[in-house]
This record gives sequence, structure tokens and C-alpha cells, in this order.
Amino acid sequence: MKYYSGLDVSLKETFISIIDEKGLTVKEGFVPTDVESISSYLKESGLTYDEIGSDESCQLKVLLGSRRQLVTNRQQLKGTVRGLLKIYGIKLGGKAASESFEIRVSQVISTLDPISCGSISALLESLKAIEESLTKLDKILSALGQKDEDCQRLMTVPGVGAITAMTYKAALDDPGRFEKIGNCWRLYGSDASAICFRGG
Repeated sequence: MKYYSGLDVSLKETFISIIDEKGLTVKEGFVPTDVESISSYLKESGLTYDEIGSDESCQLKVLLGSRRQLVTNRQQLKGTVRGLLKIYGIKLGGKAASESFEIRVSQVISTLDPISCGSISALLESLKAIEESLTKLDKILSALGQKDEDCQRLMTVPGVGAITAMTYKAALDDPGRFEKIGNCWRLYGSDASAICFRGG
């Protein structure tokens, strides 16, 4: 019987889940996020492990996780700016692109007092820095996707772009570690028996 473990790491705690080759949960729980605690938890399970995620998979997860955090920060910053402008009864309305958002905000704050104008301008500078970082990461993702045959194949599916393809590949890692397709689908919280495959 083969066993697999997955770690959901956060700043303070790490959730560890151990499943068997049939996808059944053997053990799961939270431990402090440090090497000793995680190692002890795995050793206490009495199981041995001979596979870990590939370097490529780890790199993709870091890249995608960084991008995801930047997108979240961008959304939060925009929401904060909108909220602060409402104090003065200013509503931007609509979901403008980042560049037009910054231009629009710069226009409306020009009539405000120096303190409020300077404060919101500081947020716009942060927003600009986030956009530049996102552009860099998107270029890296695009370059990796163009070189990767698996991602190119996945992107032939309508609606699947580089980010979705990379996310799938990072989670799947080595397909050879799955004996059945049902075990693969459990990575994504799906049941293969509920999925209809159409040929032709």
C-alpha cells in the first residue's frame, strides 16, 4: 500500500493530510509551522516516504502563489481607495482597468486637501508597483508555458490559459504516482465517477 501526504502551509500552522493509494484519509491534523513539528508528525504516522514534490512543481507553486498574493493585494488596495473616496462622497463606479483606475483617481483627488491627496497618492504608488510586479510574473509564466509541452497541450482546451495550465501541472506534478485516474481527481476535490468523458 502506498501513502501520500500533502501540506497546506501557513505562517503559524500547517495542515497535514495523509491518504492511501485509494484516496482514503489515514491521518490529518494541524501542527506548528516548523521543521521539527512537521517531521515529528510524519514520523509518528509510522509510514515511510520515498517521494517528494519535484523542484519544478515547487518552483511553479511559489510563482503562482506569489502572483495570487499580488492579485489579492491589488484588489484590496483598489477597494481601500474606493472606500476612502466615499468619505468625500466620491464614487468611481464600474470596474475600470488598472491604468484608467489610477488616472481617474488622480483626477478626483486633485481637488482634495493636501493630506488626503498625498495619502491616496501613496496608495496609488503601491498599486503601480504591484502592477509592475504582476507584469514581470506574467511574463515568466508565459515564457514557461510556451516551452512546456504539457501546458501547451492543456491550453488547447477552450478557456484554459497559461495560469490554469500551470496550476494544474504544479498540483499534479508526476502523473506516474497515480495508479488510477480517480486518485488524480481527488487532488481537486472531485470524484472521477461523477465526471462524464465524451469521445469522438
